Formats: sequence, structure tokens, C-alpha cells
Amino acid sequence: MTDVRQPTEEILDQAITSLKSIQVTIPAQLRTRWAREASRTSAGRGGVLAWVKGFLVLSVPRPAMATALGLLALAGFSAVLFSQRASLRETSLSGSGPQIQYISMTPDATGRITLEWRDGNQRTYRVMKSHDPRDFSRAAVYQVRGNRWTDPSPDGRGGVTYYKVE
Repeated sequence: MTDVRQPTEEILDQAITSLKSIQVTIPAQLRTRWAREASRTSAGRGGVLAWVKGFLVLSVPRPAMATALGLLALAGFSAVLFSQRASLRETSLSGSGPQIQYISMTPDATGRITLEWRDGNQRTYRVMKSHDPRDFSRAAVYQVRGNRWTDPSPDGRGGVTYYKVE
């Protein structure tokens, strides 16, 4: 018991000393549980990664999760196969292989134009020549073997000529 007549500083010193002697022990299981709860709470503020972690912690029966993941994988695989099949069908229906990459277009001294291209697949190409870049329906069409073609009748009128290779 403290004497009321003691100075305040002495009373405070005695109180501090008695508090220092108190020992509080927390069981290891409780400390572990608190640490786990604290990490969950801090992970809750982590954005998308925390959401994914929280989603993965859901208790879903393993057979149901395995079935869901299998169906998801099957759907993805099927989508890839169907997209490949559709692009293959479009290529075979249009009759054209890979896109032709324009390499060069060179005039010679007489004004003739030579076109050269590469795609590496086809033996025969169609070269279309038009004066309207939007309408090749009335274009002159030439069948060409190989990847080089020289225009046999260049227009000397000074107009613009457009070429399309398929």
C-alpha cells in the first residue's frame, strides 16, 4: 500500500517497477492463430492477388473442383481447335495460301514494271492490273508461274496503275 503523503514521483516509480515485474505468457497455439488471422487481414487489402488467394481458400469438394477445371480445360482446347479449323477452311475455300509479302516493284529504262514477291508456297499466282484501287472486278488478269512478273503492256498515259497479286 502506498502512503498518500509520498511524493507523486515516488508513487509513479513504484507503479512502473511493479508493472515491469508482471510477466504475461501467450500460448504458442494462440500466437500462431493470431499471426494467421493477421496475415489474412493484411492480404485482404492486396487487390487481385488477395482475391485469388481468397478464392482458392474456398472449401469446394475436390471432385467438384477437378470436374470444373477439366470442363474449363476442355472448353479452352475446343475453342482453339475450332478457331484453327475455321481459319484452315477459309484458307482452303479462298484458294490462297499465306499472305503475299510485297518485296519490290521496279521500272526499267523502257518503262516496263517488274513485280517481285515472296510467300514461299504457291507455284501459280494471279496478277491483277487496274486503274481503280477499290475495284479489281474489271482488272486485267495474268496467270504467273513463280514470284516475278513484268507488265507486258505498261500504260504510257501517265495515269496511276494498281497491281494486286493473289
